[in-house]
Amino acid sequence: MHFFRFLSEIPASYLKPEKCGELLSTTLSLYNAISVSTVSADGKTELCRAVLTWIQQHFKSIGIEVNNSGDSRVKEHMRNGARFIISQIVVDDTVSVSLVSEVMGFYLDIGDSAFVGELLSSVLSIKESAKKNSSSTKLQRAVIVVEALATYRDTTLEVSKEEKEFVESVVDVATRENVCEMSNGPLSFEVLTALLKYQSVLHKQAYQQKKTIAEGRVLEMLVQHVGSALAASMKLVSTTSHSMDDTKLQDAAWSFYANFCSEYGSFRSFVTPLETYGCLLAVALSLVSRNDAAVLNQNKAEQALQAVVSNANKDEFRLSLSTIVQELVANEGQRKLGALRALCLLLGGDRKLNAARRQLLNERKESIVEALLQNFAVQSLQVGVVSSGSNDGAVALRIWNLRAFTLVFCKAELFTWKTHELQHVFTGFQPLVAAVSCWQAGTNPFNAQDLHELWTLSYTLLLRIVRNHFASLVNGIPHLVQAANALLQLLVLTSASPEYSQYCSGWSSNLARLYGYMKEHDVQLRKHVVYMLMAFLVGVTRDKLAVRFQQKLRPGVFALLDVCSPYEKEQLFGALDSTGKSLLKTLDTSYKLTHRYVGKV
Repeated sequence: MHFFRFLSEIPASYLKPEKCGELLSTTLSLYNAISVSTVSADGKTELCRAVLTWIQQHFKSIGIEVNNSGDSRVKEHMRNGARFIISQIVVDDTVSVSLVSEVMGFYLDIGDSAFVGELLSSVLSIKESAKKNSSSTKLQRAVIVVEALATYRDTTLEVSKEEKEFVESVVDVATRENVCEMSNGPLSFEVLTALLKYQSVLHKQAYQQKKTIAEGRVLEMLVQHVGSALAASMKLVSTTSHSMDDTKLQDAAWSFYANFCSEYGSFRSFVTPLETYGCLLAVALSLVSRNDAAVLNQNKAEQALQAVVSNANKDEFRLSLSTIVQELVANEGQRKLGALRALCLLLGGDRKLNAARRQLLNERKESIVEALLQNFAVQSLQVGVVSSGSNDGAVALRIWNLRAFTLVFCKAELFTWKTHELQHVFTGFQPLVAAVSCWQAGTNPFNAQDLHELWTLSYTLLLRIVRNHFASLVNGIPHLVQAANALLQLLVLTSASPEYSQYCSGWSSNLARLYGYMKEHDVQLRKHVVYMLMAFLVGVTRDKLAVRFQQKLRPGVFALLDVCSPYEKEQLFGALDSTGKSLLKTLDTSYKLTHRYVGKV
């Protein structure tokens, strides 16, 4: 087992496929021997997984070289190994979709249609005596193979005759057994999910080739059953049952729902578009806002919501925006949280928004900002009410509201700022100032990760103002100084805590960078920079900021000293106690020796 794990970690480029035919042949024989052995189940599973992982990685590359070499003995060993792997589908849980895709894909690539037909025929020709529920076993095996073919179909365009006949046979078996009418078991969802994936790939390929896809048995079956299956899946994923049987059913329903969300664009034509989209969006919003144990994978819920938003056409996107704005002002925090997550997914993607979406967002900008500001106002009234660990939902709501607010004003190609909006932007620093107050009062409600998120978002917002919108500040510089000092205070306060100090090094570097950008606005900041220097000196002398963080901050502090005139420096010196004066003298001496005159003649 350790040997094959080691082999799996070796980069594929290190192997010479033309010399590994015997190794692949031996590995396939080894898997056969392990599978029929009487080793304990746990040990066998781990060993099979390690062996099959290596086979999956190298089956195709080595197989191509073996096929080119004409070594009939190794080719026959590979065929026997492929037959055995296909026979172990469902029997051995370690036989994955990706492995079957590699095996089938190799023989389809080399044009061995006869052998592919043999493998596909064996999937549905299981002996009646092998399992009591032979039909369901056939379909479980067929589901994995159809998904494997869909995975392979992503990389090729030609559909072989054997593949087409096999998929139609799967539809025949499913229709004959009335599988899709059974809503009390996972098999109906599994069959429809596999067919959905396969048909979606065909749709995408036809679209790329600018062809019209012919209606076949798969599409006919999906049109007939996908509506009721989708309704049942949305009901199941929204429940909170925890029994083992229900868990299996929910997993299958989850898979169908998530895949339909991902492939919605391909199947919009045979559902009621806006009605179906509204249902998908409502379920996705409710799922991402839940924190209970019923949602086993929060990432899966977020991916479903991301797919719903990404696949929307213009009318559906308008509906999603209207829904988000309405949910943002809802009284229930859970509904707000779902809307905030959706807004962040919508604004936070790497892909640039098209012109139509930008226009719709700009039309809704005022409503979105107003809702976020309203949330800030409500949260400011609750400062001190949320104690540490007592209300994780309220903390999450604060973080997500700030994240959405930051994205609204910091997504480069989306919004343009106007002077009057700057007062709205300064409201975004309320959570930061409140966090400092809570820490000083001993009622910090944030864990380390949440506090890091809050600090980073506030820093991003402030950096955007300093770099891109400083000219719009007019009388807003005191707010800027307050926000910068709050960032420094939070750094100083948390630096003594081992749990929180892991982030302080990064904070120090970012804060030094922020101070550096302020140097460009020396004329406007000259009267105010003294307050930032005072905050730093007090943090060092009174609150004992660690030396390693002082060193990280020093380039930024020197940039502030560049802005500070002799008059401001004198005023600062007079306001300090003896320790502060001594530190300022030392700092000023170091500044003159190592920074001020460097590079000047």
